Amino acid sequence: MADFRAWINEGPGRWVTIAAAALLVVVAVVAAVWLVPWSATEPRADAIRGRGVETRYVCENCGQTGKIRIAFDQQFPIPCPHCGQKKTVPGFTCVQCKQIIAVQKSSYYHCPLCGRVYDYRIPGGAPAPPP
Repeated sequence: MADFRAWINEGPGRWVTIAAAALLVVVAVVAAVWLVPWSATEPRADAIRGRGVETRYVCENCGQTGKIRIAFDQQFPIPCPHCGQKKTVPGFTCVQCKQIIAVQKSSYYHCPLCGRVYDYRIPGGAPAPPP
């Protein structure tokens, strides 16, 4: 037994041991890749892409608001589900009045329904102090 340990730890025995360990690792990786059913994830990914993303909208034509599912690559403006006009813009829910309002391009604006101020000039989007 002592001779075998000496052979493994010295000279050509060390290289044989390293090569055998490397071969076992390669065989394990190849077996794992071959056995994992990669195609099983594709139907789930297709189902998720098919559902799209739920977003809020505000129609500038008829004033309707709500939630709608759109494709991940779809861009606003999109056709309104109520009037059919392509005048919807993205919206979000105001934290104070809980109503859906249109997203503004400005970094400082207020909710037209309740007056809550949104000041995104401050890192983190903290509300502006009261006047």
